[in-house]
Amino acid sequence: DGWYCIMGPAGIPKPVVAKLNAEINKILAQPDFIERLASLGATPMGGTPDEVVALIKSDIAKYAKAIRDSGAKPD
Repeated sequence: DGWYCIMGPAGIPKPVVAKLNAEINKILAQPDFIERLASLGATPMGGTPDEVVALIKSDIAKYAKAIRDSGAKPD
């Protein structure tokens, strides 16, 4: 599965991150937005910054293992 997230530079103050996250999650919950994404074959998920960090770390580990196991080498 593919996914998208919104990121910013390191050091954004936590209250700013919390406000942005809350507003983005509100948008993701709007019926017209959900409908539009569904028409494109996508499902909005929302979540917390910590959940996105965990997802990124999980994907890095998964794909790093796949690359190691494949024996692929950079040119």
